[in-house]
Amino acid sequence: MLPLFDLNTDQGRRGFELLIERLRHSAASHGEAAQTVAQIIAEVKDHGDKAVVRYMREWVDPDFCADRIRVGPDELAKAEQQLDPALAESLQASIDHVHQYQQHIISRLRVSQNPG
Repeated sequence: MLPLFDLNTDQGRRGFELLIERLRHSAASHGEAAQTVAQIIAEVKDHGDKAVVRYMREWVDPDFCADRIRVGPDELAKAEQQLDPALAESLQASIDHVHQYQQHIISRLRVSQNPG
């Protein structure tokens, strides 16, 4: 269960700050693990699916192929049919909020670039 912090109170802010500090120490941005993750991210960025397939073959299944990471139209339709309606509604609301916010940002940029 995730902790809840009321950031309107001193106690809530202190608890949140302590948690963030603990997380900072556990998620070092250096060291062997961080270097490995950075290398993997760079390889996937540069080589896409080929890098994913290579790592999956190395770590999970020697016979792994790119077809296993692609989701076809039939699979998408089936997943959508099985999606809880409340979750689908929440996801759509999130998408709509992001879209509205981005439209707001675009409008503000246009006004600031053309103040006349």
